[in-house]
Order: sequence, then C-alpha cells, then structure tokens
Amino acid sequence: MSQRKQEVRDSFQKGAKNYNIVAFTRSLGTQYEDYVESKLTIEKNSKYIQGNILDLGVGTGRFAQRLMKQETNIFGVDISPAMLKTALKKIDRHKVNFIVADIEHLPFKSDYFDLVISFRVIKYLPDPSTVAKEAYRVLKEGRVLIVEMPNKNVLYVEVPLLITRFLKFIGIKDTPLKYYLIINFVTLKEMTNILQNSGFRLVNVLTTLRLPHPVYERASSELRVTILKNVEKGLSQILPPTAFSRSYIFCCQKLNSHKQVKVSD
Repeated sequence: MSQRKQEVRDSFQKGAKNYNIVAFTRSLGTQYEDYVESKLTIEKNSKYIQGNILDLGVGTGRFAQRLMKQETNIFGVDISPAMLKTALKKIDRHKVNFIVADIEHLPFKSDYFDLVISFRVIKYLPDPSTVAKEAYRVLKEGRVLIVEMPNKNVLYVEVPLLITRFLKFIGIKDTPLKYYLIINFVTLKEMTNILQNSGFRLVNVLTTLRLPHPVYERASSELRVTILKNVEKGLSQILPPTAFSRSYIFCCQKLNSHKQVKVSD
C-alpha cells in the first residue's frame, strides 16, 4: 500500500465514528448539500439502478442505503474497516455485502456488475484512470459507471492550489490548506478523456452546487439555506451549465472495445 493511500486509510479510520455528522448532518446547509447530490444522482439516473450494484468507497453507506431495492444486490467496498463498521450500525449486513478492499484492485470477476458508483473517493487517488479501468473490467457490457469528481476550475480551488504548491516547493507542508495537497481536482475535459480512454461512452454530466462547502457548513437556519438556494438559482440562470460547479457527476456506459477519444479545447 502506498504512503498516500495509507494516510487516507488512517484518516478515515480515525474519523469514521463522526464522519456522517461532520460531512452530511452538521448543519442544515450540509444536509441540503447531501440532498442535492443524492437527488441528482438517483433521479437523473434511476433507470440504471438495477441488478448487481457496486459502491466503490462505500464509507458509512450513504448511497448504498438509498439504492437498496428488492431487485438490487449491493456490494460496498472500502479500504477502511472502521467506516464499514459504522455502516453496519445502520444497514443490515444481509442487504449490503460489505467488503474491505482496495478499489484499484477489486476482488471481483470481470463482467459482473450492472452499475458501479463512486462518490467523494477517487479524488484521493493520484491517478483516477486506475479505478476507471477496474470499473470497466467488472462492469457488464453496456452497463454504466456513475462517478463524482471535484472541479479544478473554480477560484476557491485554483487559488488554494497555487498557494499550497508554492508552500510545498519552499518546504512548508503542514498548513491549514494541506487538504489541497492530497485531493485530485480535475477539469471537465481531463475526466472526460480519462473515462473515454478507459473504454466508456459518456452518457451525461451533472453538476452540483456552485458555492463552496464552508458556506453551507455555516448555514444553520432555514433562512440561510433558503438564501443560498436562491443564490444558486440565480447563478444557474446567468452561468453556463458546467461553469463554477463544485463537482461533476459523470454517467458513462461501457463499450465493447476501447476507443481512444479525446475532448478538444
């Protein structure tokens, strides 16, 4: 296991107990963030939610819990045993098959799954293509991968990235911005090329919220959340669909042969 992967694993091992509170339920604002991401994914791609489903980086079971249906058979993979232990406190082990494993080296046979999903996970890997290729391998032909990746092209990401890279260059790593050193942000073009070069055909790209997470984290009242919703609505009316989105949700289909396709500028 690489040092970076070990650090990520250790981080989630330590934070597993309070992960849901910190990430999704700390305030009304973070609850709204979770609602938007889940609603976008499930409603817009509902026709693909069937059969054998693999959740890469299942964590505490946020998506697995929402995807459970009689006609689905869900597998949840995570590198952190502590995260899976937290998931088992709210999800019956007979409804989701939880497995401790590395998402870059999946313990499944090829052409087995009808749907593979991954949220807030691949960003921790230096090369997203390794997971894209593994997802391609385990998916049945014609089935889809739904994956979320954070957007690089927003000012509140680009500026901290520049600062952290400069600080790293001069030997300063332990800063409040060190988060930006371990996250792999991508552009729409970069991730599209990764997926297409792994053998996928892009079906759709959904965009999430535009305002940064700390703004929602501090929204502790219904009034503040309503104001944020109205700001988001206003931004969506004056900006192009993919402009300044905090992250992208890619839905792509497995083709029967690899096609090297690149997105032009």
